[in-house]
Amino acid sequence: MNKVLAILVLSATLSLSAASTLTFNEFWSLADINEYMDELIQDFPALFSREQYGTTSEGRRVEAFVIRRGAPKPTIVVECGISPREWLSTMTAMYIIHELVEHDYEFDDILNAIDIVVVPVSNPDGYVFSHTTDRNWNKNRRAVSASCFGADINRNFQYQFLSTGDPCGENFSGPFFFSEAESQSIRDVLLAHQSRVIMFVSVRGGGQRIIIPYNYLGVPSTVNEARQRNVAGQVAAALNSANGRIYTVGVGGILNGVQSGTPIDFAYELRNIPMSFELRLPSGTGAPWVIPEAQLNALLREAFRGFVAFANAAVAM
Repeated sequence: MNKVLAILVLSATLSLSAASTLTFNEFWSLADINEYMDELIQDFPALFSREQYGTTSEGRRVEAFVIRRGAPKPTIVVECGISPREWLSTMTAMYIIHELVEHDYEFDDILNAIDIVVVPVSNPDGYVFSHTTDRNWNKNRRAVSASCFGADINRNFQYQFLSTGDPCGENFSGPFFFSEAESQSIRDVLLAHQSRVIMFVSVRGGGQRIIIPYNYLGVPSTVNEARQRNVAGQVAAALNSANGRIYTVGVGGILNGVQSGTPIDFAYELRNIPMSFELRLPSGTGAPWVIPEAQLNALLREAFRGFVAFANAAVAM
């Protein structure tokens, strides 16, 4: 079955594992996510497994989940939730895992050719804080001064890192690159799978864009730009076909504004992953990261179309 058609069939049946009471019509807490991951590991041990990486300042583990049939294969790493207020990103990870694990038979062409490693909650302390205390929280929760908490993990990676301004500001990048357990963990996921990683996708909210390197400059990498734009164009076409929303392809430093120390620039330059992308999902009507739950189901199905396009491009590499 064509994978886009498979999505249309599966979209009408969003049931989770029999033991679960969760749905994709609501945002999940970290406890909900952990419960569902435990259920899938128990129910699908030959397909789905957990890897644990760093421990956050509040004692939570950053975890990656591996979807693999048989022996290790070329791998896509999908990172979600680096900005904790972007709940749609983490829910996209949950939906990807749900479809590929509970409906794996619909995706034989993908799962027989590649492995998928998903980091659903890259910033667990921030994710919990955004659910319990401050819906707009953008950083982790490590104390960086007597009165300030957190660094913007999206700006804490090694390549072209720049320590920025006010430690209390929401875009504070940290005192030095990889100063935070969360960015270290994403780095270590890429290192653990380095010999097989052929694609890296960082899923964000706020913008209907597929970003190619570089974020730190307003110019692309001339070496791989044509290939990157070709894959990103396939993803944009798949996303555009879902609900008529237009996704733009472009260089991060142009479409997002210049940002230093980002994961896709790090993955591209220092982990040598030519196909490194940032997927920006649609914005809310107020704050761009606040999505009404009434829109969640449709947006997850839309985002999954984009993931399948990425995966099919990886299979064809």
